[in-house]
Amino acid sequence: MSAKVYRPENWSDSPLESGSAQLVGGRCEACGKVFFPRFNTCPSCARRQPMAEVRLSRRGKLYSYTIIHVDTPGFKAPYAVGYVDLPEGPRVFGHLDEWRDGPIPLDSPVEIYAGPIGKDRDGAELISVRFRPVAAERNTKGKA
Repeated sequence: MSAKVYRPENWSDSPLESGSAQLVGGRCEACGKVFFPRFNTCPSCARRQPMAEVRLSRRGKLYSYTIIHVDTPGFKAPYAVGYVDLPEGPRVFGHLDEWRDGPIPLDSPVEIYAGPIGKDRDGAELISVRFRPVAAERNTKGKA
């Protein structure tokens, strides 16, 4: 079975070929705000210029997550998705690991990586943004 990267333009390198691939955001040259993904017009100041490429951190803090209990085409339930705040400013959406081990406290540090999220219409595995709690800092007694 084959695999393909969902939205490859969001990565510094192909996650299929490089374990060091990072998410790529954009920084507005006028106001300095960083966004993910990059835009051609700044959502903050409306400057109509392509943004400068910025490699984003591989760690962030869990903002929120939910568990999906209904299958959808290409995605087998249950699975968890959530948002992570990055130090550069953007809030990124992706799939969450280790939620079955117990609630993951909000504001917990997480690592960002490229991993399988589901399958496309042709049955190819889709690779995209995933989060996993930082093992040494995981507290299983928090709230979800």
